[in-house]
Formats: sequence, structure tokens, C-alpha cells
Amino acid sequence: MTKRQDHYHILGASKDATEDEIKKCYRRLALKYHPDKHAHSEDDEKVIAEHKFKEINQAYSVLSDATRRERYDVSGVDNSDDELDDPVEGGAPEGEAMTAE
Repeated sequence: MTKRQDHYHILGASKDATEDEIKKCYRRLALKYHPDKHAHSEDDEKVIAEHKFKEINQAYSVLSDATRRERYDVSGVDNSDDELDDPVEGGAPEGEAMTAE
């Protein structure tokens, strides 16, 4: 699992930012990294922009929802943080424990 960056850092917003400030940061970055803006870029640039766009959307989805933002501010994580993680090879499906046979 990779170290997850702070959602506020991803958006370039302060922890005491208002909803409007978070929205402005999100829109600015979403336009910059939108896949359509990189349609004619090199393949590696497309991959980087796509990953960054997903990070930006994930951060905004947490910080734009008051309940999720409060949970994130208290614990530093949100259950949805797993959406960007790559699947673990050889791991048990969610809800199933791995047992030695």
C-alpha cells in the first residue's frame, strides 16, 4: 500500500478552508489535469494526469461532504481512501479471511 497524501495538500487548500475555497481549488486542478486536456500528450503524461485527476476527485469527494470531511479531520483517513489503491495480488477477497490449509 502506498502512503496516501493529505487531501488538503492534494487540492492545495488549508485545513480551515471554506467549502467555496475547496471548490475553487478542485475546479482549478480538475481543469488542469482533466483527461481531455491530455488527449494528445505522450502516454506517460496521460497516465500521470489520469492518476492525478483521480486523486483530485477523491480528495474533493471527501472534503466537499461535511460528514466525511469531519471524519477525515478527526481520524486523518476516510474509508473511501481505498478506492485508489491497487488490488493486492494473492490477497483474500473482501470479507474473507485467509487461512492456512
